[in-house]
Amino acid sequence: PANLFVARFIGSPGMNLIDGQLDGDLIRFPGNDSTMAVPAPFRVPLLAALDKGDDVVVGFRPEAAAISDDSTMAGEVYAVDMHGGYKLLHVNLGTATDPVIVHLRADRLASHPMGSSLRFTADPAMLRFFDPKTGRAISPSETAPVQTQPVEVTA
Repeated sequence: PANLFVARFIGSPGMNLIDGQLDGDLIRFPGNDSTMAVPAPFRVPLLAALDKGDDVVVGFRPEAAAISDDSTMAGEVYAVDMHGGYKLLHVNLGTATDPVIVHLRADRLASHPMGSSLRFTADPAMLRFFDPKTGRAISPSETAPVQTQPVEVTA
């Protein structure tokens, strides 16, 4: 998507958008004390568009997430919707008073009851970054290699 409006509007549900702060090659998520390494194709463009400490919005679609016990991004299942061949999990990455809800696609037979904790990663090739001041997407560098391993996120 070219901007935050399109990211929110296109798709059902829209793209997951998480507020973070740029810290060199890391993005920090203040709501849950997690960090994420910036994928190689975005390092130069992000550092050119933003300064250290600037806010950045990280976006990914529900199908870009992989649920795994050894993943590092953690949240609590807030709601579960059945969609035939899959479940759509509504996961709170924040707190009860300051929720940050993301949507993750899961196998329909997987057990993720409401209130349970889970961990996930996002496919780096499917991540998108946005400047919250302008709403514009920050495009990846066309010369950087595409990272194929999941992005490490630490809590």
